[in-house]
Amino acid sequence: MNIWTDSDWAADLIDRKSVTSVVTMAGQHCIKAQAAAQGAPTLSSGEAEFFALVKCDSVALGIRNMLADFGII
Repeated sequence: MNIWTDSDWAADLIDRKSVTSVVTMAGQHCIKAQAAAQGAPTLSSGEAEFFALVKCDSVALGIRNMLADFGII
């Protein structure tokens, strides 16, 4: 399983919120893809990337727990 994430710092010109995208792949199959605005405006691109990394980790933990519930891992 591979999970990729990226953020677009201050993409929304109205309230300057960053956008986080997360893509989860199992082999060559896309399991989950999502994009959402971050909760609070960030002060730097590094801070936006950090929030994106935290979102990616939470998605990975959720998928891992789901697979454990199914008995796959």
